[in-house]
Amino acid sequence: MKKKITLLLSLVMMMSILIGCVPASESKESSTVTAQTTIASASQDGTTDAAQATETPKELTTLRVAVQPYYNSMQMAYIKDKGLDKANGLDLQPILFSNGATQNEALGAGLWDVALTGGAFVFGVANYDAKVIGSHIDGTGGNELYVRADSPIAKVVGYNPTYPTVLGDPETVKGAKIIIATGTTSQLCAVKWIAAIGVKEEDVEMLNMDYASGYQAFLTGEADVVVLVSPFCFNAPGNGWVKAADLLSLDAPNYEEIVASDDAYTNQKDALTTFLKLIYMANDALEANFDLKVEYTMKWYSDNANAVTIEQATQECKLKPLITSEKAKNLEMGIYEKNYADFMAMIDKLDASQADNVLGNVKPELLKAALTSSEFQ
Repeated sequence: MKKKITLLLSLVMMMSILIGCVPASESKESSTVTAQTTIASASQDGTTDAAQATETPKELTTLRVAVQPYYNSMQMAYIKDKGLDKANGLDLQPILFSNGATQNEALGAGLWDVALTGGAFVFGVANYDAKVIGSHIDGTGGNELYVRADSPIAKVVGYNPTYPTVLGDPETVKGAKIIIATGTTSQLCAVKWIAAIGVKEEDVEMLNMDYASGYQAFLTGEADVVVLVSPFCFNAPGNGWVKAADLLSLDAPNYEEIVASDDAYTNQKDALTTFLKLIYMANDALEANFDLKVEYTMKWYSDNANAVTIEQATQECKLKPLITSEKAKNLEMGIYEKNYADFMAMIDKLDASQADNVLGNVKPELLKAALTSSEFQ
């Protein structure tokens, strides 16, 4: 009997030693590789309710997300902070770009799968067959054109009665040096402005700078006109600058767009559909709670070394409503994109075939699939 007990104790000790030798990396599921299959939703107060559906681990699908350090990508702060991507089977990897033009350059090199972007979307879609899969922000506000208070342009109001608040006329604008970021909504604002007052593009000089550099250059006395996007435009009145026009006064609606690379659209439709779902989950939660929207706007700017004051964040949140799931259901994709592409063709930034290509690359079916999920019913 003693021999049996001794043998049993020996076996128990050996098993304990063997279990203790299993590496920690093999005994736990890595959160960056696998996740429990869950259905996550965000409530209106910004909390997350993740209900576990099964105990079966699910590998996360990686999506490389091209973002900018501005409001047009602020949903990423909420999605990542709440863990909505991993809770829904995705590993979102944000890649930061200074503006839409640099995003498009990286698109040509195959460096991202999906982007949150502005008006520069049209060139990526036209030139690289990227696909517009949704619109997530009404970005008409916050695209503003400024002159200095002593500029002759500031003295002329309503030259074109169709645009009664727009400043300038052909005599004061011809020969002007205008700072823009080429391929972005700032270029759209500049071109719409000179067209509204009857000046041709060859009669002015467009200076290409990124937003931050353009702001600093104008601050130090360069150029006659600068086109600023938020948050830079919020500082303009304090510098004594006068707003000559903006997209609102020029009747030029503008949406911030969600664009997928051609490769991702072909090979990662399910992941893109889930990504769209997360964007509109974030939009619904943030539009339902304005203070939360301001909080995450400030967080996104701060996280990307682009700090703003609470007053500036509040102003931007008022200027640019997020497109909720209900609004997205009623938004007819293709109208804005066609108008914008046609305008770019009219000013010779695209040729007619490229403009047609833009409309052909508007793909609403993934958005429709995302908005039929239970979270939006």
